Amino acid sequence: MTDDEWVAYDDDTPDLSLFVRATDDHGREWIALSHFPEWNTRHDSEEVDLQRECRMFWIHVRSYIVDRNSAVRLLDWAEGANWFNNWMPHGRDYYQGFVGEYPWGIPFQLEGYEHDQIVRPDNTAACPTELIPAVHDVAAEHEYDSYQESTVRVSVPAQPFFEPDLTWSPESGYDRDGVTVFFDPTLGKPGPSALLADQKYLKQWLDAKGKSIFFTVLGEKLAMTDNARPRMVISAGAIFDGENWSWTQVSKIMH
Repeated sequence: MTDDEWVAYDDDTPDLSLFVRATDDHGREWIALSHFPEWNTRHDSEEVDLQRECRMFWIHVRSYIVDRNSAVRLLDWAEGANWFNNWMPHGRDYYQGFVGEYPWGIPFQLEGYEHDQIVRPDNTAACPTELIPAVHDVAAEHEYDSYQESTVRVSVPAQPFFEPDLTWSPESGYDRDGVTVFFDPTLGKPGPSALLADQKYLKQWLDAKGKSIFFTVLGEKLAMTDNARPRMVISAGAIFDGENWSWTQVSKIMH
């Protein structure tokens, strides 16, 4: 199968809903508020070389806190949207402060979040509601931590999730009443960056606040060659109210 045929071949494209939820070994259900897996034909020992030929598939899952009453209009707005080119807002990257001090530490209080109007670049339609990124990243720079040889990044829940308070645990993430409800799995084992939320706790929080979670799922299937790079861009949006999912149609665009 040639690279162009492989990129256009649709039967091996995974179900995008598999990237936003998971069940652990104990049967506990989790929701991936962020998730950035990638697969390629390089060997694990090979250094990343963007000029070297390979086949690759990656997924970017991002999420936002939204008013539940606006969920239907938001999903209509997202129908057919292409999330490529980073035109949607992202969570913050914090380079000052310690993870255990988030979100109460002074460095995290100095930066607010500006809610700019979001407009789809393909049809100039404005987003019908405010989107609050559900995940931020805290980076432990090696200049401030002599124990680390490089930057360590930890995905953390957005500040609204700390009402009521959560407790930070270096071993398990963020706890509520002694039970882990948010955690970054890369704290304990290698793997793609992600932030997982306990489904039951998330439902309770969303119901109490009258909120839902809006997801954008963006993927790219591409062949990196010396000449052109054939690729397929995959996009979808979803609303999760703590129990039920509603999805847009999956958009697939060949380039």
